[in-house]
Amino acid sequence: MPKLKIGIIGAGVAGMSSALLLKNLGHQVSIFERAKKLERLGAGIQISSNGRYVLNELGLDNEVMSSASIPKSLALFDASREQQIGKVEIRNRLKNRYKRGFLVLQRADLMNVLYNKIKKEKINIFFGSNTKPKKSNHKIVISISDKNKYLEKDLIVVADGVNSLWKKSLLRENKFKPISQSAYRFTINSKYLPKNFVNDDLNLFLDIGKHFVSYNLKKNSLVNFVFCKREKSKVTKNWRKKISKEIFFKEFGRSDILERVTKNIDHVYKWPIIESEIPKTLTTKNVVFIGDAAHGMLPYLAQGANKALEDSWCLNKLLQNRSFNLKTQLNRYSTRRLDRLKRLDKASVNNEKIYHLENYFLRQTTKLFLQFIVKYIPGFIFWRLDWIYKFKG
Repeated sequence: MPKLKIGIIGAGVAGMSSALLLKNLGHQVSIFERAKKLERLGAGIQISSNGRYVLNELGLDNEVMSSASIPKSLALFDASREQQIGKVEIRNRLKNRYKRGFLVLQRADLMNVLYNKIKKEKINIFFGSNTKPKKSNHKIVISISDKNKYLEKDLIVVADGVNSLWKKSLLRENKFKPISQSAYRFTINSKYLPKNFVNDDLNLFLDIGKHFVSYNLKKNSLVNFVFCKREKSKVTKNWRKKISKEIFFKEFGRSDILERVTKNIDHVYKWPIIESEIPKTLTTKNVVFIGDAAHGMLPYLAQGANKALEDSWCLNKLLQNRSFNLKTQLNRYSTRRLDRLKRLDKASVNNEKIYHLENYFLRQTTKLFLQFIVKYIPGFIFWRLDWIYKFKG
């Protein structure tokens, strides 16, 4: 197998995990990151068994687990009535079903684990690199715009996030879908919360046209809250925006339950939920797109970080092929990943419809259905998603 010179655009979860895997194959890997230092934006994230499979292959699963929590149960609530719909034990159930339980942790902790491994493997990260693609003969080269410098690579892996400048340039037919939803996030020390919000469960509160999730983060006894809703007002297009608690109430809605959980905070962070159309291809010439740069989807399967890890693993597996032809392997990667992305996208859209029901009759019918499932056939919740969580590339 030929050893390639590989440039990776972006030092996020997708970029760093792919760098580690490709370096392990013996390729010469460098990362180019636009930020001047490693960005640890984000709050809590969920790593399901498919993401943990890749972390295990990277030799990082135990280290990530040491910074994470493993939820004990999935608890469903009707937020409008402050009434529990039901609860399913998941800590042992998921471990038995998928060999690995699901983790919740701060995104910054996952980034730190990946970055420390990058340094240990002596992979170069060039921070402050404003890159863009430039066509040269039959290849794409990396243009370092502020240094008037061009770098030729055998393979360029683009992992620069949902607002990818490379995708805008090279996959021009790919468009963003209209931003119609927002997420509001904050973490708070558990000592400032009512006791019923301090538990080891993954708590899902369903409301009229909106929902929110809370779960405990291991580090510093923090509890992570994420609120999502369909938007009728103007949506911020910034990656994150700090807003006051009063603005949050005005936009998301005020209720007794929200008053109690936000009693000791002054502000929350508002994030746009950005969804892009699934591209026709994930590769062009010697460039391949992974992570959110490939496709930004709704977060209602909690698969953002897992999808990034999967992309890295699948690219790594195809580049191991002994009958090696780079163009052929990239096309195979594109075809296989697009099939899975379409399924993930559809499942995420379906979850959004369930989470954000507004019709009273549909809400009550769904509530009764969920009560029945949780009480009598809880395994059904995960059976329908086995195709996601049993991933092994």
